[in-house]
Amino acid sequence: MDPSTTATLPGGRTATGGILLLAIVAVVVLASRRFLQYYPDPREPPVVPARIPYVGHIIGLIRYGGQYFRMLDERYKYPIYTLPMLNSRMYLVTSPVLASNIQRASKTLSFNKLVGYSLPGMIEYDEEAMKVCMNGTEKTDENPGLIPAMHDMLYSVLAPGKHLDEISELVLKGHAGYLNGLARGESQTMDLYRWTRDMFSVCTARALYGPENIFAMQPELVEAFWDLDAGMTKLMPGILPSLIARKAYYARKKLYAAFIEYIKQRSYLKASQVIRNRVEINAEHGLNTKMLGHGEVVFLWGSLVNATQSSFWLISNIFSRPELLKEIRAEIEAHAMITQQEGTVRVLDMKALRNSCPLLVSVYRETLRMTANVNSSRLVTADTMVADQYLLRANSVVQIVSGVIHSDPAVWGHDAAEFNPRRFYNSTAGNFTAKDEAKQGSKQVNPVAFRAFSGGSVLCPGRHFAQVEILGLAAAMAMCFDVTAVDGGPMPVPGKDGTGMLAVDRPLEAIHVNIRRRTGWEDVTIAYDAHGPPA
Repeated sequence: MDPSTTATLPGGRTATGGILLLAIVAVVVLASRRFLQYYPDPREPPVVPARIPYVGHIIGLIRYGGQYFRMLDERYKYPIYTLPMLNSRMYLVTSPVLASNIQRASKTLSFNKLVGYSLPGMIEYDEEAMKVCMNGTEKTDENPGLIPAMHDMLYSVLAPGKHLDEISELVLKGHAGYLNGLARGESQTMDLYRWTRDMFSVCTARALYGPENIFAMQPELVEAFWDLDAGMTKLMPGILPSLIARKAYYARKKLYAAFIEYIKQRSYLKASQVIRNRVEINAEHGLNTKMLGHGEVVFLWGSLVNATQSSFWLISNIFSRPELLKEIRAEIEAHAMITQQEGTVRVLDMKALRNSCPLLVSVYRETLRMTANVNSSRLVTADTMVADQYLLRANSVVQIVSGVIHSDPAVWGHDAAEFNPRRFYNSTAGNFTAKDEAKQGSKQVNPVAFRAFSGGSVLCPGRHFAQVEILGLAAAMAMCFDVTAVDGGPMPVPGKDGTGMLAVDRPLEAIHVNIRRRTGWEDVTIAYDAHGPPA
């Protein structure tokens, strides 16, 4: 069956908004067919034809999202290929070796320009704001503009050091407050994803945006934020958003209004260094108050969504495997747990969690490999030869498809489709799993193959903060609580949505769990040392 001609999403869901968008695209295509001639150069990557000319691949992406790329890969198995779309094309990269080549060709493959072009659909930047953003998009330009300035600031402030320590300490203090009030006296039944989602929303917003953050001032905006997240992909094209993604569209309006008021009240002066710097840089480059507010919506989205969903999956992967849970508890107890006040206070040493708990870190990275299907995209600004073999034409988009690379047995070994808690044991790149047990661990995976934080010059600047949040919560949950299915059995791991291309997968269904204090931990207070003891 051609995936570009089927109308049902995994789980039986239909893409109503996508069908409407398809109808609009079809009208445009029929009205302008004579302009849609696409003639591939023989040096371009292999062309994957669509059954419906011009729009077949667009239909597939609307209906299947990120799964569409995996469906194509299962059929063709090319290291790189061309998808004709209207009168242009998209290039998909599924080889780590070619991904490395793409990352090195930064002079003609621009991430920053692509970011700029996405802003009108994502956060409705007006014409003046777009002029600001598209002026001097590259660091190598004669007069680098807003995007390079913001890039450099984020990499500086969110690197290990004073400012990262400050927000880490705040977010972990927030986590501890939630955890120390949980299941006191008796067990609780709860929707684990929703609990994780709401806790992260409150704690991360407080750490980044200060005590007058929008969720503190208007708690109902937490729900609006996640309504926006659910429809973000449909908003990005900017085509009739109030019809195609109505709930997300109006949720975004509420968030705009709250952030505009946040800027007007100068509440950012009580925020973290990264937010103070963001507002200052945006304003210096000419963004007005309204556009400053719009910009913070997308920054909050980038700060919250992946970390929240990664935490949920990490907790699920640990508690669904009783033997693994037992090993992780022993590792943390031996290397990262400090006992104070005769055992009534237990402190998690975050430095030791990162550096001395290789099993926990391996499970964290394997969780990201299995769920972080975040594509890395570039705009081709000039005709470019990659690996002296493939021609990428100007004004096309190239995507490094992490979901395909993360699940490729040729990259990871015969168990690539399975969760292997020791795949990254003492290895940030990962160990190739050979069928011959005598050869296990003898081959390292290409480091470029791990795409959870993108790569190259656009490696996620927030990855250090995300690791603090995610490992800190999972370790505390493992040490303090027993989490089971409501019937008392091992916690189930839900199915993955798999349709996204912008963020870590969401769970397909709600998972209700029973949570209770571990025996001997009923009266323990958990705390964190965000910096680790002095050397």
